[in-house]
Amino acid sequence: MKKFDNNVISDKFLAIDIETTNLDFNAPTAGIIEVYAGILTKGILTTKINELYYHPNSTDTEEFHKITSEMLKGKPSFEKANKDELISLLKECCDPSSTLTLMAYYTPFEYQWLSKFLGVDFTHLRVCDPWNICRILYPDRSHKLIDCAKDFCGIVPENGWAFHRSADDVKVMTKVYQELLLDISIDDLTDYDYNSYCYDVNSYIHE
Repeated sequence: MKKFDNNVISDKFLAIDIETTNLDFNAPTAGIIEVYAGILTKGILTTKINELYYHPNSTDTEEFHKITSEMLKGKPSFEKANKDELISLLKECCDPSSTLTLMAYYTPFEYQWLSKFLGVDFTHLRVCDPWNICRILYPDRSHKLIDCAKDFCGIVPENGWAFHRSADDVKVMTKVYQELLLDISIDDLTDYDYNSYCYDVNSYIHE
């Protein structure tokens, strides 16, 4: 595997996105209501997890994610749901014997929420963040997923202003990554070293 800045360029990714009840993972009303995770290999995305979870405060952000109370009715909460597969996949992204690498668009968001709500030890977590790659390659342009989707892939959401669901975000993110990958110079790649690599989430958190 190679590394571009702090992004691990792997042959196999755990592409993930979550929808939440707000933006602050420490808020009293914070909760995870959707998780999509797929394995991206050679440009092919295979769904592993695509689940909704009940939370009493889901209506706080319903206008954005379009996940209604009716859709969550009867679903377990994220805390009570079986999360063994998700935890196993994330732990594999930390395993030196595997090449599976976590991919998320602006990874600090998923990193912070999943760290808190799963209690997973993320030591040596391999990360590839298309947001960060775009920020490095094109510092003067917008790095929002909706803008990158349009600029690099010609993809525009139906409503014109946002991709609502986790599966949509992941599908678009992986297409953006594949386009950005074409713009990375071989000279800017270095060898990935498990023993020295550390994903410093604080380096990328928005002010």
